[in-house]
Amino acid sequence: MVKKKLSVFLKVVVGIVGTLLVLLLVAAVLLNTHSVQNKILQVATERLEEKLQTRVKIDEVRVDVFEQEIELKGLEVEDQDQRKMLRLDNLSVSLNLRELISRRIVVSKADVEGVAARLYKPEDGPANYQFVIDAFKKDKSAKNDSVQQDTTVKKKEPFKFDV
Repeated sequence: MVKKKLSVFLKVVVGIVGTLLVLLLVAAVLLNTHSVQNKILQVATERLEEKLQTRVKIDEVRVDVFEQEIELKGLEVEDQDQRKMLRLDNLSVSLNLRELISRRIVVSKADVEGVAARLYKPEDGPANYQFVIDAFKKDKSAKNDSVQQDTTVKKKEPFKFDV
C-alpha cells in the first residue's frame, strides 16, 4: 500500500518535472523563431520610444537562447530635436541568461560595429543626450512619494550590471 502511494507520488513528480522541461524547451525554441523575435523587437522598440520620448528604430533583432546572445542590427536613436543622435550597424552581446532571473545582467562579451554618434552640449543648455540619462536614472522624489503612500508594497530590486 505504501509502495503503491510512493510509486504514484514519484510518477506525478516526474510527470510535472518532465512537463516543465518540455515547456521550457518549447519556449526556448519559439524564442529562436523569426516571428517571435519580430514581436519582441516591436515591443522593445515601443517601450524604448515611450521611455525616451523620441524615435527609436531597430531593423532586426536576433535572440539565441542556446548561445545566450542578443544581436541588434540597425539601431538608431534620435535626440529630442528629431536628429539622429546614435546609429549602430550591429550590436552583439553575450549574456548570462540564468542571471537575469536574479535581476543581474552579466555581459561576458560585447561587439559593436559601425558606430555613428552626434553628441554635443550647447553652452546655454543641456547635452543632446541628457534625456537618455534622465530617462534611466532613478527618480528619487517619485520613489519617496510611493513609499509614503504604501509602505507594505515590496520594493522592486533594480538590475545589477556586470560587464
